[in-house]
Amino acid sequence: MNIKYPALKPEILFLIIGLIFGVTIALINPMFQVPDEPTHYLKVINLAQGHIFVEKSKVFVDMYSPIPYIVPTIAILLGKLSGLSPAIIFYLGRLANLFLYVSIIYFAIKYTPILKWVIILLALMPMALYEAGSFSSDGFNIAISLLLISFILKLAFDDKIYKVNKNQLLFIFFLGALLALSKEIYIFVLLLFLIIPKHKFVSKKYKYTWFSIIFLFTILIALLWTLIVKGIYVPISPQVYPQKQFIFILTHFITFTSILINTIINNFVYYLTTFVGTFGWKDTGLDTPLSPILVYIYILFLFYIALTDKSEVNMNLKQRICSIMVFLISFVSIFVLEYLTWNNVGNNLIDGVYGRYFIPIAPLLFLGVYSNRIPNFKVNKILVPCFSIIILIISVFMIYHRFY
Repeated sequence: MNIKYPALKPEILFLIIGLIFGVTIALINPMFQVPDEPTHYLKVINLAQGHIFVEKSKVFVDMYSPIPYIVPTIAILLGKLSGLSPAIIFYLGRLANLFLYVSIIYFAIKYTPILKWVIILLALMPMALYEAGSFSSDGFNIAISLLLISFILKLAFDDKIYKVNKNQLLFIFFLGALLALSKEIYIFVLLLFLIIPKHKFVSKKYKYTWFSIIFLFTILIALLWTLIVKGIYVPISPQVYPQKQFIFILTHFITFTSILINTIINNFVYYLTTFVGTFGWKDTGLDTPLSPILVYIYILFLFYIALTDKSEVNMNLKQRICSIMVFLISFVSIFVLEYLTWNNVGNNLIDGVYGRYFIPIAPLLFLGVYSNRIPNFKVNKILVPCFSIIILIISVFMIYHRFY
């Protein structure tokens, strides 16, 4: 008797692989060995004690809203009520963040009609899982951004959605607000809204009215929170002065453009490495990256999967250009923000940028090269899980070898 087993859906495969390796990484990784985890952990502890705001601080995390930390804070409180030891409570908070991450990504993969395997590869990247299984807010940022992109793609390309309704528009606004209150620089992802065809709205005016409302109110939310926490953060150096730095950019735009280009060229390999996977915390001398060859293979594999996506969706040239433009706006904005907040006025390079900052916006780049015309021999559903498992096994071994 031949028994046929149903093929697992991409989102189910992600759940299985993400939970197995995510939990493993979260548990074998020593305490506080994720970038900036001590400050994120302290943020959660303050929230658990009812302290939403702190006084003057040189820790930039103190300016973040409580939104990305709600779930680990609840985990910490439940652990304390249960009388668990501090060490167990710590790992309980890590696992809570991980479970939130995989849950959100599950729906992102389920929603998107295209590039499901690309999103899986991005969400299962060693760097993404390493951050997700920690107290860092980066996992939350990645998950919400990927969900927002996926939901917009669903509205744009799902043939079952004839007209975009108010509930769907409000959900986009909700996700945008979460981004504004977790890491405001990612709100530019909302510009992807423009790829939704006009015929899916009552009228062209209706589309752009809703887009304006969503985008402007999201910006207002980000500005409101900035005003609330204004004065809390004290720059780590007296030479770091955001207002003067902003004026410098405006008055020396060509010079700043040169600084930006030089920074990208000088740090290009580093950005790729910290995008795909590096373990430990560079500030404590415990930075252990994947080998360059594995990093390059991962990047090339991402482009291959994007080029060989077998969905029935066709993106026109305007939609591709829009996706790439949103990526570039977000990409440059990340450098500008870091230049404003972490660098001396007129610094000749932009310090403080890491490759993991680009994971939330990476699908926008791959949308630009998406093609459903190149044959993939129907093997992507086998290649992607196998490739991810191999890379994650190597990553787990590296983490274990580094710390034990």
